[in-house]
Amino acid sequence: MGTGTLLHAASREPDRFTGLTLMVPPTAWETRAAQAANYRVAAALIESVGVEEFLATTRGATPPPATIGAPETVPDVADALLPSLFRGAALSDLPAPGAIARIDVPTTILAWVDDPGHPLSTAESLAALLPQATLTVARTPGDVETWPNILSQDVARRG
Repeated sequence: MGTGTLLHAASREPDRFTGLTLMVPPTAWETRAAQAANYRVAAALIESVGVEEFLATTRGATPPPATIGAPETVPDVADALLPSLFRGAALSDLPAPGAIARIDVPTTILAWVDDPGHPLSTAESLAALLPQATLTVARTPGDVETWPNILSQDVARRG
C-alpha cells in the first residue's frame, strides 16, 4: 500500500517530493482486477471462518524466492478491520500511467521475482514510466539484504 500512497501523493503534489522509494510494487492496471478479486474472496473468507482459518489457507503458498527463510508475517491490524482493509485494497489501483510519467524525481524501485501480488511487471512498468527511476530486483534473500544499504544511500543523497 505504500507504493500506491506515494504515487498518488506525488502525482497530485509533485513539488512536495525530492525523491521516492517504492518497495515491492503491487499489481496495477491490467493485473489489478484479478488481485482485487482475490482480496474480495479473502475478505469474505475472514468473515465466514475467521482470521486464523484464513491464515491457515495461505500457509501452503510458495513464497517469493527472495523471502525464503524469512519469518512468517501476519497482518498487523485488528481482526475486525481486516475484511475492510482487503475490500479497500480491492478498490484501489496505482495512478494512471500518464500521471506517473510526470513524477520527475529520483525514484528507487525495489522489487522481487515470483510474487503474484507484487509482480515484477509492475516494477518494470514503473521504471519505464518514471523519468528518474532505478530498479533493483531481488532473486534471493541475499539480494534483499542489500536493500538497507540502497535505502541508506538514497537518504544520504536526498537528505
